[in-house]
Amino acid sequence: MVVFDIVIVTAIKVPKYMEPEIYSLFLSNVEERKKERISRFYRMEDSYRTLLGDALIRYKFKQLTGFHNNQMKIELSSYGKPYTDPSFGVHFNIAHSGDWVVSVFGETNVGIDIEEIKPINFEIAKKYFSSREITDLTNLIDIDKKLFYFYDLWTLKESYIKAIGRGLFIPLNSFSIFMNSSKEIFIDGAENTVFFKQYNLDCSYKLSVCSYLYEFTNTIEQCTVYDLI
Repeated sequence: MVVFDIVIVTAIKVPKYMEPEIYSLFLSNVEERKKERISRFYRMEDSYRTLLGDALIRYKFKQLTGFHNNQMKIELSSYGKPYTDPSFGVHFNIAHSGDWVVSVFGETNVGIDIEEIKPINFEIAKKYFSSREITDLTNLIDIDKKLFYFYDLWTLKESYIKAIGRGLFIPLNSFSIFMNSSKEIFIDGAENTVFFKQYNLDCSYKLSVCSYLYEFTNTIEQCTVYDLI
């Protein structure tokens, strides 16, 4: 079993083009069910994101454990969360949006979310956010600050439900995320004690991580396609 008492975050920028031999190599490591899903994507960039997500997990898993791809099988829980044999002692999670695929690793439950910052209809908050979160959002007058805070809340909430492991089976408005003046992150209504960290990967994106562990790396390990081979 691996022992590492800090949460590790990795990222890869999705290329516009991937050489066929590299694509085939990554695809050869993927379980049949995921291969079928990848083959059904209409847009090649969607295939790239899913395939690179799998390759990124396997790359870091090998670094942490020393085990090779053929010794790691990525399964999905009944709630759709990816996992591998618990005896390895590695928990992970993955997310992608736009140009980026990101992943997180820890000794215990972890969750990650990334979202590209785009203009939105703030009415959507009424469906997914708690009353406290809606109030905090409404109190922001500056439109840019309001937009950024919306994505702060959204990615933090997504990272939490992914760490818990039940995804959207936990209603997003059943708990509240809030920050103090020092930008420290708190949660009200959590099932377990969790900790959060946000990273500045790209000014056009918000990236949030949730973990049962307190210690996080301060920087993101950025990889290239060639690192993952």
